Amino acid sequence: MANKLEYFANPSAVPVHQSLARVKAIVGPVGSGKTSVACWEFLMRAIDSPVPLRACVMRESYRELHDSTRQTFEEWFSDLEGYSYRESDEVAQIALTGADGVQRTHELFFRACRRERDATKLLSTEFGFIWLEEVVPAFSAKGVMGQGLPKGVFDIAQMRLRQRGVPRLTILVTFNPPSPRHWTYKEFYQQMPSDLERKGFALFRQPPKENAAHLPDDYYERLEEALPPDMVRRMIYGEVVTVYEGERVYPECKDGWHVVDHVEPVPGIPLICGQDYGLTPVMLVTQIAPGGQWRWLREIQLWNSGIRRFAEFVIPILKNEFSGYTVHKVWQDPQGGNQRSQVDETTCKEVLASAGFVMADGNNNWALRKELIKQRLEQAPGGEPGVLISRYGCPIASEAMLGGYRYPKTADGVIGSTPIKNEFSHVIDAAQMIATGEFEVVSGMAHLDLPARKERLKAAFNPLSTTRHRNSDPLRWLTR
Repeated sequence: MANKLEYFANPSAVPVHQSLARVKAIVGPVGSGKTSVACWEFLMRAIDSPVPLRACVMRESYRELHDSTRQTFEEWFSDLEGYSYRESDEVAQIALTGADGVQRTHELFFRACRRERDATKLLSTEFGFIWLEEVVPAFSAKGVMGQGLPKGVFDIAQMRLRQRGVPRLTILVTFNPPSPRHWTYKEFYQQMPSDLERKGFALFRQPPKENAAHLPDDYYERLEEALPPDMVRRMIYGEVVTVYEGERVYPECKDGWHVVDHVEPVPGIPLICGQDYGLTPVMLVTQIAPGGQWRWLREIQLWNSGIRRFAEFVIPILKNEFSGYTVHKVWQDPQGGNQRSQVDETTCKEVLASAGFVMADGNNNWALRKELIKQRLEQAPGGEPGVLISRYGCPIASEAMLGGYRYPKTADGVIGSTPIKNEFSHVIDAAQMIATGEFEVVSGMAHLDLPARKERLKAAFNPLSTTRHRNSDPLRWLTR
């Protein structure tokens, strides 16, 4: 039996152990050493605690706990003289000499929590350290995908983190890069750094292949050959990837380049919006910066709503979040916007125009819409991405551009010619309306009659203020 251990933390693990955050999330590729970091975080919190630490590790099933989590834990600590494991109630015990020189016996409970109600059994116990392992659907060496842990388990863990006498109460959450629709994405990725800090949360990302020296030879090379491209990006390179059936419409869109956590509006630059209709009306709020960069700032969408209710909903948001900015114009889907209601014969375009928006018709030519977005993604004015999308302000558009907006694909591999109409298509349709109005295909394709545009965009008033103003030259945003 040993009484000393050596731990050489990977560079990305050092800030995890140094952090004073109450909730620490560690995200990284498969094989990146997340479990080892969590094991040592438990040990460090135990050594620092002036009372015996009561801790719990939760995972989807006992099979995963035994075959993976417990195996790693015992590889590190089972040779310690003070280590034991009670099979009767699935509890590991470690006797350690603390930082104050006093020996204490600390406990780590192993618990399976496939469903939220599985975690309710913990409501009578107070913990000082809670470890949620692989909360996102995970990949194993056999290619099996576990379902992870539901958001309710995380919520219950926060309620039970209150053991008396423990100076640094800690929740540790480990996972592979999530889908943008997973709860961890909303809790950790979509939050501003200041909001995370205010809540006592911290997100730590492990770089790809950092732990390769501790894995079998050619581990990642073999995985790259075996996995599909989207899974390689997620499980090996640690990217947030939306994995859906079919083919991406815009594979040119790159996470971390075109899609970033937050995009600030540029002072003094008017807003240019796109509008899609139906019972899921959506407005995409953007700017075109002086250098030509197209900045997607905010998506505003309602479900099961008519256009009048949507207009009442959107204007206060624009006033509150974009105070001091004017809406230059709104490019709409002409098919939905110009169709007359069977009730009062008004159009959606007329409703928004009466609310003060300068309305203009986009172009529904699908080939043109696709090409314009594609070309913007491929451009890099001044070394910056031609399109910059706020993950925080445009969560649906972000996920759509990273993979949710797709062509259908049949079982025999035939790819459809138009994208699937789903929850992602509406906001991208709004973006495409902006593109057809504001940009031109680099090849010189003429898609809009310029004199007609001038006539449509004559003076109107700004819906964000009560004063009327003249529009500036409507052609000034055109790029050549």
